[in-house]
Amino acid sequence: MFTQIISNTPKWVFVLFFVLLALGLSQMRTQIKSRKRVFILPIVMLVLSFLGVLSAFGRDAMPIAAWALGYIGLATLMGYGLADGGSAYTAETKQFTVAGSVIPLVLMMSIFLLKYFVGASMAMKAGFATDAAFPIIISLLYGVFSGAFAGRALRLLKLVKPSPS
Repeated sequence: MFTQIISNTPKWVFVLFFVLLALGLSQMRTQIKSRKRVFILPIVMLVLSFLGVLSAFGRDAMPIAAWALGYIGLATLMGYGLADGGSAYTAETKQFTVAGSVIPLVLMMSIFLLKYFVGASMAMKAGFATDAAFPIIISLLYGVFSGAFAGRALRLLKLVKPSPS
């Protein structure tokens, strides 16, 4: 069954996997980023996870609400935390030094594998895919994973100190 799933997977899915893997691996090293670049990845992950919910479950209110709850909930919780150790903001250059972390890689792979699992489950018409809780649980997970990216960016913003007037 596993080989059948892999053989029926479009080639672009494997390309996307390796692009996300490379992007995630690049996040493991410390980087210097502008404020705009700090928000690119959270915005991309927000869009991808929300589109994952829409493509799998349509515009049904419950999955969208579950996604929003997961996204806002985790973004808020993480946003109130401390910035990653080793991260800093330099006011003169208006740039962030973002500590390398394995967390973005884990989150990207989690979103990808979740989307892959949902697609395969629905294509095979697996029994749990028709369960009423399935869309809510999956949507909540999409929201949590992408909300973590937003929370991380919000924590970095805490490093910016207002300039004395």
